[in-house]
Amino acid sequence: FWKATHQAFVLDDEEYFEPIQDMWIQLAAEIFQPPTKSIFDHISTLLGRRRDHFDVFVPTGALQWLAGIRDTLPRHRLLLADFDSLPAPHLASDLQRDIARNAPLVTARNSGNDLPSYLAAQDGSADIFFATDFRLIQAAYSHLHVGQAEPDRLEPTVMKASTFFKPYAAPCATRSGYNPLLSDFSNTSILFRN
Repeated sequence: FWKATHQAFVLDDEEYFEPIQDMWIQLAAEIFQPPTKSIFDHISTLLGRRRDHFDVFVPTGALQWLAGIRDTLPRHRLLLADFDSLPAPHLASDLQRDIARNAPLVTARNSGNDLPSYLAAQDGSADIFFATDFRLIQAAYSHLHVGQAEPDRLEPTVMKASTFFKPYAAPCATRSGYNPLLSDFSNTSILFRN
């Protein structure tokens, strides 16, 4: 059984935790399920090598946006495309183990080196990239639209971008057969709802 209990806030470049008060974090806790622990995770926790909780970045901004779309455009069509994964940061192994689920990739602008956390970046000195967890967005969309009176309402569909573009890709192929719509950006997905 999993229960979200705390939210983080930052003060003077330090992260602190408090009981959940933010309504969007509470909603995210209702919708999203954390990753399941493997037997290795349980053994590591017993040996004191792992924490017994999960830190998770939840897409509260996306929840607010989806709720806004629902409230202002009830008969909308939706097409979202974004990166569904990003490369793992190049960090020392002792820093790798404490990365939260859905954590951003933080890269220093001047050196291009990956940083262990958004807290390690000076203001304006780093790029912060979040991959989109399309299954979470799909679950959030479905949760936010439960009970809406739309007889033709369809659940949103998620697929890899190459699958989505395949029917339209033939004119984009090069003479060698290479097709950027199918081969480039293999770490992108699309969510759509008619």
